[in-house]
Amino acid sequence: MGSTAYALSAGGVLVYAGLRAFEVVPINSTNIARVPLVVPDESRIVINDLLSRSRIEVIADGLVRRGVGSSKVTVVKGPDIKLVRLSLATALDRYRRIIESLVSDLPPSAKLILKVLEYEGPLTPKEIIEKTLIPQRTVRASLRLLVKRGLVNRLVVPRGSSRLVVYAISSGTKLNIK
Repeated sequence: MGSTAYALSAGGVLVYAGLRAFEVVPINSTNIARVPLVVPDESRIVINDLLSRSRIEVIADGLVRRGVGSSKVTVVKGPDIKLVRLSLATALDRYRRIIESLVSDLPPSAKLILKVLEYEGPLTPKEIIEKTLIPQRTVRASLRLLVKRGLVNRLVVPRGSSRLVVYAISSGTKLNIK
């Protein structure tokens, strides 16, 4: 019992979405006489004479499993239910869309620097220049823009008596930059 997608993956057939029907699909059966069966949804389906050396189960949409032993199984249409469809956008998807909207109008050099920081991790401006071959002036301007938009953090790392400035992608920022 369940979706056409699950039935199809178990060896069933595609059922037209508007069709009011049940599809009964034997799962893991070695008997080639056991084929998928599509019947009207008003049908009463009774499966009996269940014999197996393994545990026999009824599986609903690949999620709910019920052992049936050797008793008979009866499937009948229940009352129609109303489904609530939730938006496919999760909080992470919404966050990603916001970040991508911030990135969409960035100059290509800033997008490249952002992608390099995403893959390489924190880098100094000198390392960014070496990895991207972008001129120093352009790297500085791009980094200022990325810091201003909150996509990159400027970090000062103490090194003995001197300080090292590195840039790192802001935590949680994973981008799909084209």
